[in-house]
Amino acid sequence: MMDNIFKKILMRTLKIKHGLPVLLNKVDFVMFPARAMAKMVQKVGEDLGETYLNRLGYDAGLMVAKEFVESLNWVEKGLALRIKSIFTMFEVMGFGKIDLKLWDTKESRILLHLINHPVIIYGIKLFGKRERICSFYMGIFSAHAHYELKVNGCNLIETQCISRGAPYCEWSYNYFKKTGEKKKKKKSR
Repeated sequence: MMDNIFKKILMRTLKIKHGLPVLLNKVDFVMFPARAMAKMVQKVGEDLGETYLNRLGYDAGLMVAKEFVESLNWVEKGLALRIKSIFTMFEVMGFGKIDLKLWDTKESRILLHLINHPVIIYGIKLFGKRERICSFYMGIFSAHAHYELKVNGCNLIETQCISRGAPYCEWSYNYFKKTGEKKKKKKSR
C-alpha cells in the first residue's frame, strides 16, 4: 500500500521530458541545484552588493584552488599540463566549459570564455539582465587563475555576457593592456 502511494507521488512530481527528468512539470531535475544556487547567490548580491559577492567567490575559489594543488600534489613546472585537468574538473563539477583564449603569466594576462555554466544560465532565466551571479563566479575563477595558473593579482572583469546576448561570458584580466606597457611616472615639483 505504502509503495503504491509513494509511486503515485513520484509519478506526479517527476516526469521525463525530452529524455530529461523534470520536477513538478517545469524544473529540470538535473539542474535543480543550479536553480537553488542561482537564487541564493542572487539574494546575497542584492542584499550585500556585487563587490561583496565577488570577494566571497574569490575566498571560496582560493580555498578550493589550494586544496586542488595540495591534494593533487601539483608543482609549478607542470603548470601548462595542469590547465586541461583544471578545466575538465570545472566542467565535471558543473562550472561550464572554459575556452582559454589567452594566458600569459609573464604579463599577468588572461582571457577566457565560459560556456553553459548552469547557475549563470538559471540566473538569467530567473532574473534576466538584473542577475548578479557572474560576480560570484568571476571571483571564483579569479582565485583559480591567480593561485593555480599564476596570473598574479588576477581580478577578472566581464567584457561580454550571455545575459546581454553574447554566446558566452567573456572574462579578462589585463587583456586590453598593451604588452610591455609601463606606467608613466608623475613628475614631482
